[in-house]
Amino acid sequence: MNQNPRNLTTKELQAELDLLATHDVMQEDPDPSWLRREVQVYQLQLELQNRELRSSQLQLEVARDRYQRLYDHAPVGYLTLNRSGCILQANLQAARTLGEENQNIIGSGFSHWVEAECIKRFFQHLEQVFSGHKITGTELTLRCSDGRRCEIQLISEIVCARSRGSEYCRSAFVDITRYKEAQYLLDQELAETRQKLQQEMELRQQLQEQLTACERKYRLLLNGATNV
Repeated sequence: MNQNPRNLTTKELQAELDLLATHDVMQEDPDPSWLRREVQVYQLQLELQNRELRSSQLQLEVARDRYQRLYDHAPVGYLTLNRSGCILQANLQAARTLGEENQNIIGSGFSHWVEAECIKRFFQHLEQVFSGHKITGTELTLRCSDGRRCEIQLISEIVCARSRGSEYCRSAFVDITRYKEAQYLLDQELAETRQKLQQEMELRQQLQEQLTACERKYRLLLNGATNV
């Protein structure tokens, strides 16, 4: 082999290896040419391993980039939180929901956007997650930086109990504001329907009582007329 292994294709490298292996089997001489062939075999094997490693690294980079694009542009808000609720990582949808730029929320406590009446519930959620519950879901109300009130369903799962001495969990949240508004309107409509039904039942009861009273008077009059 006179060429640099880096200049050969993978197929040519494998062919050279096969050729050298065959040559070693057929000629078992102790002269220096044997040592040169061993060095060549080592160089070829090393080049093949380096190519496999570079190919694996490239595949990992492609997969990582694909995951990052999916993560950033997902329609669901994704967060990485530590035990105290500090945001370690967030995707673009999470930042948009909070009314902030992505870089402005990293390092901040998620509780900063949680309404006061939901703070306790949020930390109970974290406590459940880090105490070993696989998946925990909680409804919270957020006060976004642009002034909006936002109802969310927060779902968290502990991914790695200990990483470099710290604990964290992955969280996803969905904006359920429209669902809650629709639910409120439906509840209102049901309440109004129940009220109307109750009023109709009461009116029917009154009419029934009036009808009964009229029947009683009619019978009294009829009995009086018969006696005469």
